[in-house]
Formats: sequence, C-alpha cells, structure tokens
Amino acid sequence: MSLGSFFRPSLVSGMENQGVCISLACSSPSSDVLVASYRPRVELPDAIATSQASTPQSPAPTGSGKLGCHTLLRRTTATSFARDHICSGSVSELRMSKSAIIPCRDNQHLFAYGDESLYGVRTWRLPSFQRYTDLKPHRQPVLDLRYAESSTGERYLGCLSAEKLQVFTIR
Repeated sequence: MSLGSFFRPSLVSGMENQGVCISLACSSPSSDVLVASYRPRVELPDAIATSQASTPQSPAPTGSGKLGCHTLLRRTTATSFARDHICSGSVSELRMSKSAIIPCRDNQHLFAYGDESLYGVRTWRLPSFQRYTDLKPHRQPVLDLRYAESSTGERYLGCLSAEKLQVFTIR
C-alpha cells in the first residue's frame, strides 16, 4: 500500500461547535455507526489561564459531572460520516470518558457510556438514544469500559473503576 492511498481527514459537517470531544465509540467494521461524546468548551480569561498554568491543580472528582452530549454519526460514503441523532448526558469535567457500541440482533445497537452522575454505566438504544438500562453503580467514576466478543460467540461488557472490575454477559 502506498502513502498516496490514504485519505486526508476532514471534519464532519455540523460538528464544529459541539464542544470538546472526550470519547469516540466505534462499532464493528461491518456497521456504519459511531458515537462521539462532547463536554462544553471552557473559555478561561487570560489572567486565570496564566495563573492556572503556573500552579497545576487536580480538582477532586465530585461525581456530579457536567451536561454534555452524545452524537450519533452514520457512514454516508466509504470516507465520510454525517451527524444523526443527539442526546444529552452527564460527562466528566476531568477525564476522557469511556464508551462502547454493543451490537444486538437485527443490526440494532446499544450505546454504553460511563456516566459521571451515576458512577456507573448507562445504556441507550441506537439510533433513537432511548434509555435502555443503568448498570450497577460503583462508588467511584468509571475509568474504562470495553465490549468484547469471544471466539465462541459469548459477548461481554467490562467496566472498571478504582474500586472494582465488573464483567456483564450480554445476551
């Protein structure tokens, strides 16, 4: 493969003002859906930005999160995507949040997301973003979330926080 065969990246139309992208969930290669999660962009005055740059601080996580959004993107051609549905959700102010797309029957999908206000995992049906279920909460924020399928076809969703690892079987 030559370098000339790569395509230049481009912005998805209409996504310029969504905020800061903090997570991207990709489905299997045979599917054409992605979900990008955003938190609001924080604009700091120059005086505050300068003082914060000289004194690094790590704010303690509060568990409340910040209202952000999750945007469903659909493949329109081999090299481009278009914005579809959008829903609001509680996102982290501090961390890169974790998310996953879970394939279901009849080419349907669930979107799983480490929700900051729950300290747990919230799931939605795609493409409607209709809430499906909330999985057992943790006492601390979700640090990682992964979907996996075994060679024998079993499907799992793993959820990790500082206190525990949970593995859910998907049926």
